[in-house]
Formats: sequence, C-alpha cells, structure tokens
Amino acid sequence: MKKLFLVAALMSGLQGAAQAGYQDGVDAAKAGRFDQALQEWLPLAEQGDAQAQTSIALLYLSGQGVARDDYAAVGWFRRAAEQ
Repeated sequence: MKKLFLVAALMSGLQGAAQAGYQDGVDAAKAGRFDQALQEWLPLAEQGDAQAQTSIALLYLSGQGVARDDYAAVGWFRRAAEQ
C-alpha cells in the first residue's frame, strides 16, 4: 500500500512539473517569446504531451518562433491526435 501511494505521489508531482513547464511556455508565447515557448514545450511534446504537441503545431502553422512549415505542423497535430 505504501508503494502504491509513493508511485501515485511521484506521478502527481511529475504531472505538476509538466504543467508548470507548459504554463511557462504559454507565458512566453503571450509575451511574444515564441522561441522560448518552443524550448519549454518541446521536451514535453517529445514525452507525449498532447497539449504541448498541439501548441508546437500552431507555432509551425503560424511561423511564430520557427520557420512556417505546414508539413511539420501537420506532423505535430497528428502526434497530438494519437494521444
């Protein structure tokens, strides 16, 4: 029972850290620092975070902080949809 609680607490802490990283990216994007937003979201997206993947797709679609790339945008949207 203690092990189960420990695992649940650890997972909760990791999720909180991921949400904090995502929010840091949101704050950066709101301030127009899209390159910093990408740096915050990319590790989360690579770990399977659909919200971060969608946000990266939108950066590529709009060309904010990255060169506009519709193919990359579609790729990130697909990854998010598969989650």
